Amino acid sequence: MNRELLRQALDYIKETYDFCAVMQQPKEREEQLIKALETELAKPEQEPVAYRHLHEDGYEYYDAPTGIDCNECESLYTAPPRKPWVGLTDDEVYEIANFCKDQSFSFYAKEIENKLKEKNA
Repeated sequence: MNRELLRQALDYIKETYDFCAVMQQPKEREEQLIKALETELAKPEQEPVAYRHLHEDGYEYYDAPTGIDCNECESLYTAPPRKPWVGLTDDEVYEIANFCKDQSFSFYAKEIENKLKEKNA
């Protein structure tokens, strides 16, 4: 997920938290969100460990610390970079709700889970 977006969300939730404190409203959810976002932002961003460039006769590899300025190079990581989370649109939620209207709650939950897995695979 985009770190700047996480920072913006954290700032907004902290503002909401401050407002809730003034209004003496329950703020447990805001505290949980603030803690989760701060934990995520405390993690270091993943850096490439090497780069590779495809030539006619094969790949040429470069160490990450020395790096090179190459627009055609592919960054290599120890783990794949995280993909941003993709949630459900309102239309998708409505579609699932209509499909599951005569089903149990657990069936409805499974349909949501399956759709999220499909979108985030």
